[in-house]
Amino acid sequence: MNNKPADFPANTKNLHAFLASIPNIKSDYGVHVVCSPKHSAMLCVVHVSGFYHGKLRGLLGDGNNEPYDDYTLPSGKVSVTYFIVK
Repeated sequence: MNNKPADFPANTKNLHAFLASIPNIKSDYGVHVVCSPKHSAMLCVVHVSGFYHGKLRGLLGDGNNEPYDDYTLPSGKVSVTYFIVK
């Protein structure tokens, strides 16, 4: 926390990290991250409040369940994405 090691629970003004048998990070703004180390690799699930429906950008898409516009640029233009499979 603040670039220093910390133990659980750890709190800042808007973020709360705690252990409830698995690590949890919760934001006062409606984002909740839950990670499970029980799988062969660390698996994290990101829950976002419905307030942000269709307003997200980036790696996780925009959250409106329409795959065609997941790569929308900040300008509002939908970018074309190509995947090359070898």
